[in-house]
Amino acid sequence: MQKLILKYKSQTFAHLLSAILLSSFYYIIQFVFTKIISGKISIADFGEYRYFFSILSFGALFSIGFIDGFQIEWIVNKQPVNNKYISAALIFTLLTSFVAFFLFDNIEISMLAVINLVIINAGFILQYIFIKFNFFLFYLIPIIFSQFIQILIFEFLPGTVSLTEIFYIHTGLNFLFIIAVYIYCYQKKYIQTISSQIFNIKEIPRHIKNGLPILLSGIMLIGFLNIDKLILKTGYLENDYGYYCFASLVAMVVYGVFASVGNMLLKKMVDAKHIDKLYNNTIYFLMAIPFIVLLTKGIVIKGVEIFFSKYLDSIQYYIGFVNFYFPLLANNLVILNTYKKHNQVTKFVLIAVVFLITQAALLLWAKSSNMPLVNVPFLMALVMGTWFFINDFVLSYKDAALGKKYWLRTAICLTGSILVFIISYNSK
Repeated sequence: MQKLILKYKSQTFAHLLSAILLSSFYYIIQFVFTKIISGKISIADFGEYRYFFSILSFGALFSIGFIDGFQIEWIVNKQPVNNKYISAALIFTLLTSFVAFFLFDNIEISMLAVINLVIINAGFILQYIFIKFNFFLFYLIPIIFSQFIQILIFEFLPGTVSLTEIFYIHTGLNFLFIIAVYIYCYQKKYIQTISSQIFNIKEIPRHIKNGLPILLSGIMLIGFLNIDKLILKTGYLENDYGYYCFASLVAMVVYGVFASVGNMLLKKMVDAKHIDKLYNNTIYFLMAIPFIVLLTKGIVIKGVEIFFSKYLDSIQYYIGFVNFYFPLLANNLVILNTYKKHNQVTKFVLIAVVFLITQAALLLWAKSSNMPLVNVPFLMALVMGTWFFINDFVLSYKDAALGKKYWLRTAICLTGSILVFIISYNSK
């Protein structure tokens, strides 16, 4: 028994480490690709390039929760994966993705956007399939390969390139890799072929009902990460706002690396016999992250100095964003997945709405009272921290296993958060 426990712990650690390393490599690849592309197109075209991919970043919205419902169907309820659900979900997403024709002036780019939105949602389906079968983050490998090939193409392509050329190459490669991975899944029998059954359209509302709260929870998290950019755009000097946005971007890259383990943790929680141990250990691990980031801030400063020297003054803002890491990661990875396990995501969304409105109100107050922009991240971290402690209390009250070490967990997290605040505030 002891050997099995040690084996489980070592596997969990190996999965966490591989997730963080693979995600780090993914962000490095993206960084290199962006540097190459920015030299191949004009500044005006680069704005259009970012707009195209900004639209694609909201790809999950186009399934209206249909595909998100597969998380509950396949991972939580442990239902088999079958081709009729996948086909129906992709056809449904194709129909909703035609909205993209109203978002671009160019018909050709609109068509490519529609295709990419379907590809992205096909990627989400693959992600859930791999998680179901314990192949965590396997879906990132074809994306990294596709991006790497694009780097080679554009690095050795002479002269400048047009936006449509970039989008065609990006779309074509991603399509080929998605098809290849789907063929692999069919060969390995991860997907059951049910040719005799036709998907019942009446099942769509059930899937959307399961998935919509998950989709809304994602929108809430996006809101927490971006509402400050919308509110603070006016009222501060353009340069200060630019430094603030750059610091936020750097902070979110670090956040994204650790957030990549989210779906893996959901699977672990579903399979765990004692969820309280996984819950507590993950929160304690996340509490250590801001301290690690503060200890390694010299590496970040050096990286900015080498690659983005004109943004060096953004470091003072970056230090403030360190306070985000624990509450945001804890809410996204641990709290949200615990609500998913108990099929109570709607409760998470309702609490999130209250705190998102609170954060918006405090940001408006900060702007009207001329609060120094460098102090705003600390204010936002206070809201996010309170959001975490409220969620933790609600879950502990409902789940006796989580309530056992509630006061110890609260004491550790509160003490850690205060120490991070003091250290970062004195370092800015």
